[in-house]
Amino acid sequence: WWPGGLLDLDPVARVRAVSLAFAAWSVLSVWAVYRWAGRSFGPAAAVAAAGLNIASIEMAHIGSHPLTETLATPLLRWGLYLADTSGARGNARARCIAAGMLLGACVFLRIQLAPAAAIGGLLLAWRSPGERPVVLVLSAAAMLLAGGMLDWVTLGTPFQSVWLYVHLNITEGVVSQFGVEPWYRYVAWWRDTWDLLFVPMLGLALLGAWRAPVLLVYAAAIAVPLFVIGHKEPRFAYPAMPFAMMLVALGSVRVVQAVQHRWAWAGMSPRAAGAAIAGAWLAAAVLLGLLSPGRPRWSAGVATGEALRQVNAD
Repeated sequence: WWPGGLLDLDPVARVRAVSLAFAAWSVLSVWAVYRWAGRSFGPAAAVAAAGLNIASIEMAHIGSHPLTETLATPLLRWGLYLADTSGARGNARARCIAAGMLLGACVFLRIQLAPAAAIGGLLLAWRSPGERPVVLVLSAAAMLLAGGMLDWVTLGTPFQSVWLYVHLNITEGVVSQFGVEPWYRYVAWWRDTWDLLFVPMLGLALLGAWRAPVLLVYAAAIAVPLFVIGHKEPRFAYPAMPFAMMLVALGSVRVVQAVQHRWAWAGMSPRAAGAAIAGAWLAAAVLLGLLSPGRPRWSAGVATGEALRQVNAD
C-alpha cells in the first residue's frame, strides 16, 4: 500500500495492486507443491499437483485477498517441504532451521494452523537422525518469540494479536455472533463449488491418500479443528486446499497410470501425463465457472463493490 502511495496511485489502483501482490504470493504454494510432489512421487505427480492447485477454484477465489490464511499458507507449505529431509539435497540442519522459522511465522500469523505445523513439522523432522527435531523446534520458538516481541512494541503487550484473538473468540464467544454452521458445512461448500465433479474428486482424493496418507493427516490437522468451531467461512479452510488438491492429483495420476498400463499408452512421458491431468482439471474448473448452476455466485456482490468504488472516487 505504501509503495502505491509513493507512485501516486489512486485508492482503487492500490487495492488492485494489493490483490496482485497476494495472488503472486499464493503462487509460492504451487511451487512448493510442485517441488514436494516431484521429489516424493515423480514428475507426473509434480506437474499434476501444481496444475490442480492452479485449477483450484477455492484457491483462485481466496488467494488474492489480504487475509491471515493467504499469508500463512505458503509459509506452512514451504515449512513442511523443508522439514521433509528425506531424499533432499543440501544441508539438512539448515533446512530444519528454515523450516522451523517458516512454521513459527505461520503459527504466529494464524494460530489455527498450530496443530498442522506441529504435527507435520515434528512428524517429518523425527524421521531425520540426530538433533534436527530439536533444531526445528528451537527455530520455530525463536520466530514465535520474535512475533511476540513485535506485538509488544506495536500493540502494547507481548503476543497480543494471539491471546486477545483467542480470548475474544473462544472465551467471549464473539465469533458465534457472526453465525453458526453445522460441522459438515465445509464439505457442503466443496460439493457446491465442484458440483457434479465433487464425488469423483472425493474418490480420487481418497485414492491419493492411499498412496500418501501423510498428506491426509496434514489436511485433517487443519480441517478437524474447524469442524468443532461453530462459525465457519470458506476462507478458514483455504490452508487445507493445497493438500486436498495434491491428493486429488495423486489419485488422478494413479488412474492414468492404470489406463496406460491396460491400454499400452507407454509412449506418453510422465510429464506429458501430468500436463494432461492438469489441463483436464483446469478445463473442468473453467467450464464450471461458465456453465454450472452455481455461476451466479461468482457475480454476487459485484454491484455493491462497484457502488463502493464510485463513492470512493467522489
